[in-house]
Amino acid sequence: MGMKRLIALLALGLVAASCGGGPTPDGTWILERGSLDGAPIVLVDSYPVTMQIDGSDLTGTAACNEYRGRARVAGSSFSASDVAVTEMACLPPEVMDSEAGFLEAIADATAIEVADDRLVLRGPRSELIFRAASS
Repeated sequence: MGMKRLIALLALGLVAASCGGGPTPDGTWILERGSLDGAPIVLVDSYPVTMQIDGSDLTGTAACNEYRGRARVAGSSFSASDVAVTEMACLPPEVMDSEAGFLEAIADATAIEVADDRLVLRGPRSELIFRAASS
């Protein structure tokens, strides 16, 4: 095999390896904990916060209400856009506080990390830590 062909095959292998790989954020996630402006986002056990990413589709439950929007993931960068939320009210008041904190934090998120069964979103003012729904 000629040297040029060997180098071309090695380069092709490196490109293929860099394009695949790593864990994907696609799937259903349950919020374990989060913070906004240094304060914890209070979670209410009977009103879980969920997030499902399917390509660029973003859906889930923000404690009380359902939400839908667009997710953009590029490497370790993340952004949520066009997020629409249903408008029900839930009791106790902590449920609505949980929802408001989560929605503000997801709008603030600019970075994503997926490892094992965890997904972490971080922004200048926020951190959201999810576990895979299947775990």
